[in-house]
Amino acid sequence: MKGYVKISIIVPIFNAEKYLSRCLNSLIGQTLKEIEIICVDDASTDGSTAIVQQYAARDERVKLFYSSGNEVPSRNLGQSIARNIGLVVASGEYILMVDADDWLELDAAKKLYELSTKDRLDILYFGFVFEYEDDKIRQKEKGMVVRTRAGACIDKAINGQEMFVLQLRNNAQLGVVWAAVFKREFLHDSRLFFNEELRFEEDCLFSLQAILRADRTKCIDVPLYHYYRRHASVTTDVFTEKYLMDKFIQACYAMKEVLYQKNILPDNMECISRWLGGHFSLVHRIWNDNFNIIDGGKIVFLRPWENIALEVFKCIVRPEPSLHKFTDEELCLMKNCNTVIVYGAGYVAGRTLIYLHNLGIDKFKIAVTNKTNNYFMGNEICDINELCRKSPNNVVLLAVMPDKQIEMINVLKLLGNQTYICMV
Repeated sequence: MKGYVKISIIVPIFNAEKYLSRCLNSLIGQTLKEIEIICVDDASTDGSTAIVQQYAARDERVKLFYSSGNEVPSRNLGQSIARNIGLVVASGEYILMVDADDWLELDAAKKLYELSTKDRLDILYFGFVFEYEDDKIRQKEKGMVVRTRAGACIDKAINGQEMFVLQLRNNAQLGVVWAAVFKREFLHDSRLFFNEELRFEEDCLFSLQAILRADRTKCIDVPLYHYYRRHASVTTDVFTEKYLMDKFIQACYAMKEVLYQKNILPDNMECISRWLGGHFSLVHRIWNDNFNIIDGGKIVFLRPWENIALEVFKCIVRPEPSLHKFTDEELCLMKNCNTVIVYGAGYVAGRTLIYLHNLGIDKFKIAVTNKTNNYFMGNEICDINELCRKSPNNVVLLAVMPDKQIEMINVLKLLGNQTYICMV
């Protein structure tokens, strides 16, 4: 392709033959002709590669790359690597990212380019529409909060930190890269790429890093992107509950560092926690068909994941108490006891659960003295009196601040349960 490229459109592809032609037709049919379409195949085993080759033979703007470089990849490497390949080879003034089963309005590239260049924007956010494969999915999401751009649309360009707070406080959609166009020079100068170690929430982290570094951003509530909601493919990875929580915690720590660097977190803790919890819940719904699997004889992911995500993130981003680190002797006690009881259901308890999770200790009970809620971070809350009477020989972790510990120790003494460890 000769001439100046105004927009590079990056399309990561994995087994998308059923939808790929619709996507590519919407791209080659753009009214803005000065574009390149960068298709990055990530070890597709269906006819996706052949479809791209057919389009490339007819239109020189369509280019085929592989996630492993010049060779056809032997295994799926993940969307982050595929997108990064696209970012490296892109030559356009601006960059769009489109998933292989989605599509654009035919005038999308033209509108986005004209608005972006007119206001010299680093990032322009735009609206989108959910499309559904069938009524079953539509009914499943009926009543779900759909975040739009409307509340964050203003006439002037503002810096990214202002835009981030504006979108947060107006419950706007954040954390998706396909509803934004990025200036390539801005991404290059900021050295922004997708985190290839994260298999989950990597787009959310990229979006967060980008918006907080941008000098000029704008938002329009014009629906230019069609996001296709379909049933999860049985060929995709099957994620266990533990794997997903591992990746979610890893992503939270990464986002925490970005937010603290920009000093945005302290004044917006509640908004950010709810945004991330909602985003996690949305991803859970999108992958729901894959998650409802048999794991150890139980159906997993039947709990309120938005609340779990919110609680986990709050525990991670708040200043950390100096948690007690278990000795080898204590770990041995916990391994051989009847039940590990986390006594408490607040901030310290949340930190304790994450610590246990990182140690691979997943068999525990949560207990309180006076039960007012039924669940904490997705785990059932028990009454300490009932639990200790039913289950002797426990190790109790006092997961509260020191001023609450004496009262709890006295409760344990009355119950005849002497083995306890103070977590702070």
